[in-house]
Amino acid sequence: MSDRESLKKDLDEKKQRLVKLQTSLDTQRHYYEIDKKKQEEREKNFIEYPKMIEKCKEEIESLEKRLN
Repeated sequence: MSDRESLKKDLDEKKQRLVKLQTSLDTQRHYYEIDKKKQEEREKNFIEYPKMIEKCKEEIESLEKRLN
């Protein structure tokens, strides 16, 4: 194999590797965004759920008082 052919082969391999790396990065970025949204939702729930629990307890108390 001549030097030129060898260089072309190396170049092709590097281009293929670049495409694979770019694709992998895009995929990881996509999953990162999904995970980020899920984490934001968990954080929101961490704040909202206690409020919702408290409200539910108050409603239960109110209904129990009305029953008695």
